Amino acid sequence: MIRRFFDWLSERKTWKSDHMRTWKGFTEADSEGITKFQTKAISDIESQGVQLQFQRMGQSEAYFVATIQGTEIEVFIYSNGAQVMGNQNLLRAEEWDYRTPEDLIQALVSVVCKNAPAT
Repeated sequence: MIRRFFDWLSERKTWKSDHMRTWKGFTEADSEGITKFQTKAISDIESQGVQLQFQRMGQSEAYFVATIQGTEIEVFIYSNGAQVMGNQNLLRAEEWDYRTPEDLIQALVSVVCKNAPAT
C-alpha cells in the first residue's frame, strides 16, 4: 500500500515536470495577444480539412470562436484551453487537464472532426 502511494507520487512528479517543460512558451501571448497554443490548435484543425471561420474575440484575453458548419456546435479556443459545445458540452479542456499541449490539441481536433461534416 505504501509502495503504491510512493509510485503515485513519483508518477505525479514526472507528469508535472513533463507538463511544465512541454507547456513552456505555449501560453504566453505574442505582441498581438495570441498564444502559440491558439495558433497551433487552429492550424491542426485546418490541417484535417475542417474549415472553420474563427473570429477573434475578447478584450483583455484574446480567444477564438467558430461554429461548425451545418450545426449549432461552437468551438472556443482560449489561451491555454478549448471548449466545444452544442446542446451539450462535448469538450471542456484546460491546460492542467493535459500533460502536453499536443495532447489537448489532439483531443480538440478529434472532437471537432467527429462533429464536422465530411469534406
